[in-house]
Amino acid sequence: TLLHSMTLQELERRLDHWPKIQIADVFLHTAPMFSVYIPYINSYDASCRLLHSILNDKTRSLSSFLALKEKDPRMNGLRLADFLILPVQRIPRYVLLLQELVHRTTSDHIEYAALTEAVSRMRDIANSINEEHRHEASRQKVMQLQRSCHGTIKKFADGERQLLFEGTIHVKRVTGHKAKLRHVVLLTDMLLILRSMKQYYEVKEMLELRKLFIEPSTTSRGKPCVTVQVAQGARLMESKDGADTISLHLASDAEAVAWQERLLEQQAAAVQQAHMALLQQTSLNSAPAPSSAYSSTPGAPSIARAASAPMGAMANLTPPPASRISRFSLPAAPENDTL
Repeated sequence: TLLHSMTLQELERRLDHWPKIQIADVFLHTAPMFSVYIPYINSYDASCRLLHSILNDKTRSLSSFLALKEKDPRMNGLRLADFLILPVQRIPRYVLLLQELVHRTTSDHIEYAALTEAVSRMRDIANSINEEHRHEASRQKVMQLQRSCHGTIKKFADGERQLLFEGTIHVKRVTGHKAKLRHVVLLTDMLLILRSMKQYYEVKEMLELRKLFIEPSTTSRGKPCVTVQVAQGARLMESKDGADTISLHLASDAEAVAWQERLLEQQAAAVQQAHMALLQQTSLNSAPAPSSAYSSTPGAPSIARAASAPMGAMANLTPPPASRISRFSLPAAPENDTL
């Protein structure tokens, strides 16, 4: 609300002096600040589910209160859910508004270039918000999957890992045995093979993606098949069968190609991510030694101890918190005496 109020006030102030003072640059300066919508949009789906459960629970006093308020004439027939969607729609509406302004502005007008740039920046913000929302939804799927898996297994939902591809397919883990129906899940850096029980999943395989060898799709007994060779150290949990070869038997050639492409694509990304982590660790290890005053501080970690830590310790390194967006002030409007 503060962001929109300040934008509106600045636009109104400039309109009083337009065209001597330009207005398009207001959107150029405010566009990056719309990233504050990301946390709200990420939690929008969960908020709607919570609201739906409250409204359907007639035993809760809050449900009766909301039902009463929604009948208020001042609501104009709108419900609370109708108001929750408004912030989600705000950014696309800005894009449409700016596009309309560009459409109605001649290319030789002094505001045209700034308006065109404003459209581009607002589109970038909208795309960034949509992408972040997609990632958050994927992370939430991983969290839900973790809760659905029973037994003593390694935690794979770390808050950053995403669910990228999944399907219920026939999997053969031991030569000579029949392929069994399993739920296969491709995560950011991991491949899970799950046995579907009545109310939960049993984890049969948890494999590190970058340590697998994905063979070209072939056919097995007339059906398309993708074969995965499991290298030493690829298993992240003990397996009773411990097969070196795992075959995914698909229903069609198109499905086999889709699985193979996604596995190879994400495996390349996982390898690159591990390489970047190695470079970061190398850079950290080669940092200058701390001063004697710092190294003598009780309990202070030393560079030497950091250098001797295992590579897996990189997973525990977290970046510093991002700077918070505070109140902003728009720069003075450029004057145009030629108009």
